[in-house]
Amino acid sequence: MRALLAVALLIATPVFGADEVAEQGTPVGLVGQLIVDSADERTYEEAFAQTKSSFNVFGLDEGLLLSASGMRRFSQDMTGSAIRAGELSILMQFNTPGGKFEPTAETPAMIPFAFLKDGVCQAGYTAGFPTPTTTYVVDLADAPCSAYSVADLKAADYAAIEEARENEAHSLADGPLEQAVRAAYSAALKHAAAHDNYFAPNGDFDTLRAAIATALETDEFKAVVVTAMPSKDLAAASACLPVEGTELRIAVNAPGDGLTLAAVTDTRVFSYHYDPHEAADIKVAAAKACNKL
Repeated sequence: MRALLAVALLIATPVFGADEVAEQGTPVGLVGQLIVDSADERTYEEAFAQTKSSFNVFGLDEGLLLSASGMRRFSQDMTGSAIRAGELSILMQFNTPGGKFEPTAETPAMIPFAFLKDGVCQAGYTAGFPTPTTTYVVDLADAPCSAYSVADLKAADYAAIEEARENEAHSLADGPLEQAVRAAYSAALKHAAAHDNYFAPNGDFDTLRAAIATALETDEFKAVVVTAMPSKDLAAASACLPVEGTELRIAVNAPGDGLTLAAVTDTRVFSYHYDPHEAADIKVAAAKACNKL
């Protein structure tokens, strides 16, 4: 029954990226099926609790792997060099490529493998989140026939996925919210120092905003959108976003020598408020729930 379920998953699971799902009975499909059956719907944590092995977490039977692939021995090469005839190259750890990525549905952990069958490189990987369910075929082209080549190829895909994900609007956690406000305030201080200690001399908000936006043009703060228009006051700047995302809002007092900065998401806000006509010190409000409208 378990094997039938695994076959159904192999057929029904959508193609990951541009890679084709391995067909049942093909060389890559046979190895992948064995991996899926051995995983038995267990997550990494569940399997490790039973096998106590991070190297072969699902307890893959080496004899069965060699039989499924038709190989005689495992490759001992750990440099990514091309395997020799009769060798199976496999990385059993069930990890993202190089362990450099967070396992998600878009970037699942995998078990890559490669072997030569009738002189042709058969390469693929079995992946899934949170448990391996699907095997994909990989064309290594001119890359060495090795599980390491499969992992390297997918690492490039994963990096592109992560970069696209980071560029999407998302809500920062409390720590990064505070860091964004600190970076913005530091930029605002430098700007004010060049303008007789006025943040917005003669009502010049745009120049202040540009200085702050430039300071936040880093990978660390790429999710932060600096609003184009000033907020009315701290209360207005602390209003929640209607959807997921992160904004840095700016308010200045009438003379232009006071400044309010608030980093806001759909649920949280962290702010600085300074007005020399009210108090000599900056009022730092630790991250808290934002104001719902």
